[in-house]
Amino acid sequence: MRTPLLRLLSLSPLWLSPILADDSPDLLRWGRFVPPVFPEGLMTTTSRGGFATIAFTYDDAGRITDQLIVAASHPVFATAVLEAAQNWQIDTAGTRLATRRESFRFDFERNHSVTSLSNRDAAKSHFNSFGDLAGSPVGLCHEPELETPLSTVVATLPKFPEALKDAVPEGTVTVSFVVDVDGRVRVPEVVKATHPELGMAALVAVRDWSFTPPVRGKQPVQVTAARTLRFRRPAR
Repeated sequence: MRTPLLRLLSLSPLWLSPILADDSPDLLRWGRFVPPVFPEGLMTTTSRGGFATIAFTYDDAGRITDQLIVAASHPVFATAVLEAAQNWQIDTAGTRLATRRESFRFDFERNHSVTSLSNRDAAKSHFNSFGDLAGSPVGLCHEPELETPLSTVVATLPKFPEALKDAVPEGTVTVSFVVDVDGRVRVPEVVKATHPELGMAALVAVRDWSFTPPVRGKQPVQVTAARTLRFRRPAR
């Protein structure tokens, strides 16, 4: 009897690839990687496999700071990936990323004996839906697909960085994120910034934003969205 293993099919950016400082490698290096395992509860069923796609962010030390399942063929595969992610660590040595967000799709196959890990797809494209979402534990859609636009509950304005007050009069930052079923902002990423410090200030603010819980067709959904924040140096 073959041992059920997991195959990591693809690694893709959520919205755009991270904004990298000059000469920084556009690669993800693992400090510690623990692969998900085939759910034990399905071993006595006829299930041959499934998939789950996780989005996550990580900090300067490579620690996972937020994680969100954006698609899955069955909730148990989502749980398996989330449990594995608790033990992940990213090697950030030698990189100067302005933002850190990744998304992986894991394919679970009960009778496969090959496990592979590929470099993430560096294509700079918009956030795509991953696989067949019909069986996902929660739906995922783009903001324009909502019958009612997202309504802001909390949107704290970012602070202008002290280090830039003498050098930069103004700037803009675009942040992409997912709004979960409770209206919370999840896995935010800077996709464009006129200055890295402004990007970090925007992230700090956006992490605390919230919206009314999104609904499509009377069903709760997760929504991909983006907002542009404009900075102006405060008057002296």
